[in-house]
Order: sequence, then C-alpha cells, then structure tokens
Amino acid sequence: MQIIKHPLIPTGVSKGNMFDNVHLKTFLSENWPILSILVGYLLVALSIGPYYNGDVAWELDAVRGVMKYGLPYTNGFYLMDQPPLGFYIQALLFKGFGFSINNGTFLVTIFGLGSVILVYLIGKAVYNKTTGFFAALLFAFTPWQLIMSRTMR
Repeated sequence: MQIIKHPLIPTGVSKGNMFDNVHLKTFLSENWPILSILVGYLLVALSIGPYYNGDVAWELDAVRGVMKYGLPYTNGFYLMDQPPLGFYIQALLFKGFGFSINNGTFLVTIFGLGSVILVYLIGKAVYNKTTGFFAALLFAFTPWQLIMSRTMR
C-alpha cells in the first residue's frame, strides 16, 4: 500500500481508502478554512457575472478562428499575437458545451480557483497554515482577482 504525500490530503491516507467517511471527515476538518474560502470565492465570482470589454470580443473571435481555421484568427485574417494555448483550451470547451461568453468565463473562473489554492499552498509551505489561509483570503477577494477571473482571457 502506497502512501500519498499531497499538501491537502491528510497524512497516512492510502489510495484504496482515501474516500471513505473517516478520511473525508479528516480532510474536511483539516482543510475547512481553505474550502470555505474557495466556496465563498466561487459564489462571489459567479454572482458578479462575466466582465465584458473590447478585448473579450477580440478573444472570442480568436477562439472562433481556432474552431474554424485551426489558428487564432480574428476578423478572418488578423492572427492574434498572444500565446495560443488558452485559445485552444477555450475552443475545446466551446466544442463540448457551446459557444458563449458564460462558458468561456467559467474556465477562467476555475483557473482563478486554482490560483487561490496555489497562494494558500505557497503561504502554508513558506510560513504556516494560518499564513496560507490569510494570504488566500486576501488574494481571493481582491477586486482585481475577481475581475480577471470573470474576464475571458
């Protein structure tokens, strides 16, 4: 039996019994602060709706270009001068769930959640769990983080 060493999974939890009730309770009791931040962040981010500006229109058009031509063309002939990986990921999401700004901002919001977890893990690794909690709390509810996690970029 192999022991998983992961920062959010309690020590001594093996792959076979990681999701039983005892370990789920242990996981939730040890990580409730960061989980509460993530739930609050998700509720606030989803309640403010997508943030829309002129760049979002260009980027939606670039994703449409990926879906149509295979490259991030905008207006049919301008090649977007940004790293293309995001456009391809968005195109995959749009092929599966439909082409809309809400679907595009959902993926960016998930990446925003990941960045909050990353801030927590860095604060926890460098200092302690309390520092990671407050760093994640401040980062999650910073207006710029909320706006950028609801902007399709």
